[in-house]
Amino acid sequence: MYNKQQLMEMIKNENSNIEFSKPKNVTSERWNNYLQVFISGIQQNFIKFINCQTILAWKPSHGTNVMEKHDKGCKNVSSPLNMQQSIKSYRSTNNENDQRLIRSIKRKLTNTIAVCCACDDLTFSSVKSDGFCVLVQDLVEAGR
Repeated sequence: MYNKQQLMEMIKNENSNIEFSKPKNVTSERWNNYLQVFISGIQQNFIKFINCQTILAWKPSHGTNVMEKHDKGCKNVSSPLNMQQSIKSYRSTNNENDQRLIRSIKRKLTNTIAVCCACDDLTFSSVKSDGFCVLVQDLVEAGR
């Protein structure tokens, strides 16, 4: 294994034994901006940030922590928010599941309203008022 100073000297001298490549089987999108360092085909404990050409000490056990720290401090990163997954990627887009969820929420709301009326000695007509219906509709919409 080479140290960072030796590696930087080899890069400066354009040593042909140095290779930069993306590792196989990575799942993080952070790897889109980084390359792993190899010398004579042997993996080194360094990665290269493509945008600013910075060499960073890195081991597989570090995961993407080194990249994340560099991204936060580097001026050449467009926006760390671009690397975050949107909330939609965590949520199902299956309409059947959405409809089932809506029915489930409506059923729970109905049961909760019935319990509320019973506990507070309210008549069921009190939950038919326009204001209450707007409230319930907003709750259902919020659940979507």
